[in-house]
Amino acid sequence: MPLVEIRSLELEDAIALATRLLGVEAVDLSKEASIEELSHSLATETDRVPFYLQRVVARLAELDRPVVLDDVRNMVNHHHLISDETKRYSFRFPLIQKWWILAQGLSS
Repeated sequence: MPLVEIRSLELEDAIALATRLLGVEAVDLSKEASIEELSHSLATETDRVPFYLQRVVARLAELDRPVVLDDVRNMVNHHHLISDETKRYSFRFPLIQKWWILAQGLSS
């Protein structure tokens, strides 16, 4: 099976995707956050990765209140981590854990 490298979208494409997904998911936006600001924040905070962007938008759609910009930052910052009842954090996805270990130079 050939290797396939999945790259981030260009910024304008990621913003367009975020805007479309916000509409498809019918995300309730607060009056303080425009769709343009929220789409730009989603694109940059998710590093323009389409699968990640879609998942974050889907999670925002589950909120019981209008979405503000801080919701995007909080969702992205904590989406890849989980904590147990003792507040001990671990990685939600093994792929992210492997990447982090390599990025820290802890393993070759």
